[in-house]
Amino acid sequence: MVIVMALLQLSYQASADVVVSGVVKDQNGKTLEGVTIQIKGTDLAALTNSKGEYKLEVPEDATLVYSFIGLKTVEKKVESKLSNLEITLEDDSEQLAEIIVFGSFF
Repeated sequence: MVIVMALLQLSYQASADVVVSGVVKDQNGKTLEGVTIQIKGTDLAALTNSKGEYKLEVPEDATLVYSFIGLKTVEKKVESKLSNLEITLEDDSEQLAEIIVFGSFF
């Protein structure tokens, strides 16, 4: 019985959630409001506030996907040691060109 309880506790600890917070900036160091941070493979997500900050509770082995129109999407694997992340999103000129061309048809 003691062994079963120990295994159950280890199993629970292995899937424990981690609170991840941080700030998202562009390549010039400016904070970004409205960046979507999604737990890959789920519908769970958060948005950055006016200071580019976010906070999200995720499974320890999750991958976070940072996306914003006109900027390259970044994926970051969550590790238990990482709880405060600074993410930089770079320009995606191909995506931006597609948006401009698409917008010109209206």
